[in-house]
Amino acid sequence: MDAYPASTWRALSGFAVGGGLGLVLGLLTGSLRAAETLLDTTFR
Repeated sequence: MDAYPASTWRALSGFAVGGGLGLVLGLLTGSLRAAETLLDTTFR
């Protein structure tokens, strides 16, 4: 049970980093046409 706090911290920090990057990239994609062209990989 000693590894539980470390594992929890690692999982939550990874979630925070991934969520933060996703938020920033999503805001850029929605705000700037160049970012949308560069980052949007949706096929239409």
